[in-house]
Amino acid sequence: AFAYSEKETVLCFHGPLLYEAKVGIVRRSIRFSWDEWVPESRMHKNTPENRQKQKSLKESIMKKKQPPSSTQSAGAGAQRNKPKSGGQPENSRKRGRETEEFTQESFKRPEIRLIIPDELKVLLVDDWEFVTKNNQLVPLPRTPSVKQLLLSYREHVESKITNDTQKAKKKALVEEVTNGLEVYFNRAIASNLLYRFERPQFVQIKKEADERPDNHEHKQLSALYGTEHFLRLIVNLPSMLAFTSIDGESIEILQTTVQDILQYIIDNKSTLFLSEYENSSPQYQNRVNAGS
Repeated sequence: AFAYSEKETVLCFHGPLLYEAKVGIVRRSIRFSWDEWVPESRMHKNTPENRQKQKSLKESIMKKKQPPSSTQSAGAGAQRNKPKSGGQPENSRKRGRETEEFTQESFKRPEIRLIIPDELKVLLVDDWEFVTKNNQLVPLPRTPSVKQLLLSYREHVESKITNDTQKAKKKALVEEVTNGLEVYFNRAIASNLLYRFERPQFVQIKKEADERPDNHEHKQLSALYGTEHFLRLIVNLPSMLAFTSIDGESIEILQTTVQDILQYIIDNKSTLFLSEYENSSPQYQNRVNAGS
């Protein structure tokens, strides 16, 4: 039987180190796994003993990164040549093999490569300048939102396909990719997609969303933010997916779909992007400066 429960906090080997993770129940999808698949052998209960093990492993890695002194090098060489009594414990050898194999495997994974069109790069620079230099904000909630953007893209793709068999297959693939992108957006917005100046705005909008009923249309952050922030997600997507278990064929499908979404955004940029950002109030700027 599986030894862990859904949403349980555990310690998980990622390469040679232990990291905190949360257990999730796998939903079988067409091709994509938006979270990393982790075998049970790499998972450990979140106990004080395993926390100490996590700390010891980190300290061990840090020591290995430090250049050894001449006396340490000589001592290490002598120690390597000295036979060990009883040999290395089996569990230690097994863990070493697992972490080494995992580390080697991570370097073999295909990379996602996205080309951001120059037309959108200009908008990204403008977005950065409006927020960080001009102290302006994207007014929230945004219309169209990220959720509405992805829905309109799906409808756009379906409208171009006349063959019913092809439409069903294409619809399933596009839904899988766009649903995954929306999941990633909701997870990444707080930690990866905001400038410091936007944080008080996020805290306020998140508080309002949390107070709404579960079925409210603005409960999810993808229903509150728009294309401006979605474009930031696309820029960060390759690094965010670097350690997920997506195969080469799925990477190709993902790349093709995302590039098509970017073209769709360009074709509809007059309705998807703000014509101007809103000025922030002096009170808001004081909150930012106070670190709230």
